[in-house]
Amino acid sequence: MASCSSLGLGSDAGHQGTFCGNANPDPCVVCACGDSLCTPPVQQECDAKSACTANGGMWSDPELDSAFNRPTDGGVPYCELPRCFGEIAFGSDGFEVCLTSEPTAPLSLGSDTIDTGTCPGGVIESGSDGGPSLCVLAGTSVSVTGMLRATGVNALVLLATAGDLVVTASGGVDVSSHNGGLSGAGAGSADSIFCANVLDGVDWSNGWAGTTGGGGAGGSMISDGGHGGLGGGSGGFSGIPVQPLSIRGGCPGGNGGDGQDSAGGAGGNSGGAMYLFARGNLQIDGPLDASGAGGAPASATMSGMSGGGGGGGTGGLIALFASVGIEQTGDIYANGGGGGGAPGTSAASPGGESSGPAVAGGGGSGGTGGAGGDGAIGTGPGSDGVSNPGGGGGGGGGVGYVDVLSGQPLGTNVSPPPCGSGCGFPQPHGR
Repeated sequence: MASCSSLGLGSDAGHQGTFCGNANPDPCVVCACGDSLCTPPVQQECDAKSACTANGGMWSDPELDSAFNRPTDGGVPYCELPRCFGEIAFGSDGFEVCLTSEPTAPLSLGSDTIDTGTCPGGVIESGSDGGPSLCVLAGTSVSVTGMLRATGVNALVLLATAGDLVVTASGGVDVSSHNGGLSGAGAGSADSIFCANVLDGVDWSNGWAGTTGGGGAGGSMISDGGHGGLGGGSGGFSGIPVQPLSIRGGCPGGNGGDGQDSAGGAGGNSGGAMYLFARGNLQIDGPLDASGAGGAPASATMSGMSGGGGGGGTGGLIALFASVGIEQTGDIYANGGGGGGAPGTSAASPGGESSGPAVAGGGGSGGTGGAGGDGAIGTGPGSDGVSNPGGGGGGGGGVGYVDVLSGQPLGTNVSPPPCGSGCGFPQPHGR
């Protein structure tokens, strides 16, 4: 039977408990905080626990957790403080942003391209739940009057700490990625724990009797990407859709498998991530774009023994919060990129990229190989790449994540539709 002494908590003459876990129905003998019979180190631990909980933290005592059949990390007692402890918090859970001080003036942003890796005019804050760091541009109120393009490793946050955040009709915010160009702010990488299940096409040497590569799978986020088309090697299978729980971009497409005479096309980068937060109203009259890039084609060869096309990247993340209300006429979209084509003996084209909520990033044309699949829009999956002995086309990327964390409705010119309490989009499809 567990006791104060066996748990390192002082005298066995302490308070009688009533629960030892399902494995032992007998009463436990456990000291209580403040008991005069408990030893000084235990009282110090009790004081630390009180200080922890008073500051909003969660106290973990591995020894007691183990004795009561609760999960334990096997280490020493510790306090897990709130993410924004000692700072000012905006938002909650994985969508919480921390500032050491509030801005004292409004912020106006015009037509510009910013690198969130250096975050000019803002501050870089740590991300949460495995997401990237955040480039936070904050003002008492925020207005975006030109097209603001954000690239770089960190996700973009626009924060109106006291008033309204307005994106005018002549403005917009763009964290999309482009084939052969820069990635959107905070775009996901293939080695991310969220994106490890998107598969490349199989090289010809690891395939069947053919000499051409399979297409890469489209990336998966809220909806799944398309499978890569079959070439001499198998096409990549798309991963499982995952709803993000923090501020992060989407997932890139898989690379096309190599052919005997040419390398497969690179997968397209995903869309990046933006979070718009207003303590007042949020007015969106210009576009918000977090779409993914199209996959690249493989290079053509005279022999036709070419690689497969790259898969399209998923859309990224657009998260919105307004303490008062939201007015929206501008387009909001985080659509998938199209898969790249497989060339065979003649040139193929890269996958296309979305230019609006209802506009899919088209699959790249195949030469004498397979064409790429279209990127996803709405609630649908990315289309599969076309199978062809001349090389498999890349799959189209799935849609990204759009949500209004404060619960207000948006218009119909939004793709994908806001997730709310759960997206419920199509699950992975068979080949």
